[in-house]
Amino acid sequence: MRGKVTAESGADNGGNEEVGKPVADSRGFDILATPLPGASWAGLSRQITRCLPLPILDYFGYLGRFRLRTTMQAMVLQSLLLCRDSETLRVFRRALDDLGIGLEAATGAESALERLERSKFDAVIVDCDDVAGGADVLVAVQQAPSNKRAIVIALINGTTSMRAAFEMGAHFAIDKPVSMERALRALRAAHGFMVAEQRRYFRHPVDTKARLSFGPVRDLVCRVTNVSDGGMAVALKEQVSPGMTVEVRLELPGVAENVELKGEFAWSDGKGNAGVRFIYVPIEGKRWLGKWLNDRVKEEGPDPVLESPSRQRSVAI
Repeated sequence: MRGKVTAESGADNGGNEEVGKPVADSRGFDILATPLPGASWAGLSRQITRCLPLPILDYFGYLGRFRLRTTMQAMVLQSLLLCRDSETLRVFRRALDDLGIGLEAATGAESALERLERSKFDAVIVDCDDVAGGADVLVAVQQAPSNKRAIVIALINGTTSMRAAFEMGAHFAIDKPVSMERALRALRAAHGFMVAEQRRYFRHPVDTKARLSFGPVRDLVCRVTNVSDGGMAVALKEQVSPGMTVEVRLELPGVAENVELKGEFAWSDGKGNAGVRFIYVPIEGKRWLGKWLNDRVKEEGPDPVLESPSRQRSVAI
């Protein structure tokens, strides 16, 4: 690696199997946004880290943000920053705003942990040394079901070593005080795979139906209003509770076979709307669902989202 960036051992993807990952376009840099079969984000991003100098990373970060605005405007990235000092908060607020990334700020570890439990973030930035319990939050990101694939940036100030930060799950480590240049460099390098990961959760509007079986209910026909790689929203009058398991037979427009899968209710608003999180999708179902989602992405824009490389790797900036 050139310049100030050094590749270290990256975190693995935790064994999480990808469901219907969008197929990258062969143009531009898209090929780097999707690993070959059997390849991990860790291995892919380490190769990219070793091959590309920082100006190239910054350049493709710019291209990625341009295509994001023109092809996937409905997708909004969100970050969580755990930090107590106002100058670091000011730097990251400006850097995140420049990249169009939303920010939630927490000044205490307990508040950050609560937010990790109730919300999904695309990036989590943690001050490990100047906030009590910051290191615990760094570790907790990998254990939070909705955030274990978030990009994690550790801010260190002499107590935590870079290697220790990486071992606790950080993909990037930045020494304090944090300059605008270094904050932007880390965020630009991470931005592309934040978008690629969010695409797995992007819910495509649809008007179709599914048959649900849960508890004593069998083959209940309900309306499906949107579908993503990891779940769907349904309209049903029956009362359901989050965590309740459900068997699904999903009809997708233009797909000859129903997609059969197992899931769980993730939420219910009490007004006839509920969300189902996919837990297990058989191989054949993955193929049909993945093809349908890829077709939707192609219809929404000329290219898949093109972004800079930086998923599941450890980089010192």
